[in-house]
Amino acid sequence: MKKVLLAIALLVAVWWIFLREAPAPAPGVRIEAVPQQTAVNLPPWSFQDYEILPLARYKIKARVLSKKHYFFDDRADIAPFDLALGWKGMSDTEVLGHFSISQTGRWYEYLYDSQCPLPANEIAVQSANVHCLPANDEIRSALKSLRRNALVEMEGYLVEVRKPGLPPWRSSLVRDDEGSGACEALWIDAIQEFSP
Repeated sequence: MKKVLLAIALLVAVWWIFLREAPAPAPGVRIEAVPQQTAVNLPPWSFQDYEILPLARYKIKARVLSKKHYFFDDRADIAPFDLALGWKGMSDTEVLGHFSISQTGRWYEYLYDSQCPLPANEIAVQSANVHCLPANDEIRSALKSLRRNALVEMEGYLVEVRKPGLPPWRSSLVRDDEGSGACEALWIDAIQEFSP
């Protein structure tokens, strides 16, 4: 019995250390590209019981700061994952060493210490919480396999999501907002990881 428990503990430790997050890029390695957004004028489409209204075409290259899998909230069927993403300073391992990052209740939260080299007014501009709406099962699978520290490029549409009985869920269309309504709701039709 002790051997079985030891084996289980070892497997959990291996998962926790090696599979929970990707190796962090070297300090000083940054994603310098900022998210690209282009206005669109397209009709809405239906997905399951939802109406999806595209607001802007969107492309982002970023580091995964945190990932949260939602199972039971009222949007989990269409947006099973939220990603906290960072670019510029918020993609730099040296900077992120000053942060504690978490996600809960569809929110992205961070704390930073007094030695953080990134000015406070740049944190929100260089990071975002993204509600991820996969366009198909392949995208959903790619999102599921993403790990903390991974570098990812995603394309799709910032959207407003409507469903009878629920309030509309509208994406932010700016990068410098904070608080309620500041998250991006991204319909993802292309995703890939990349190396630094």
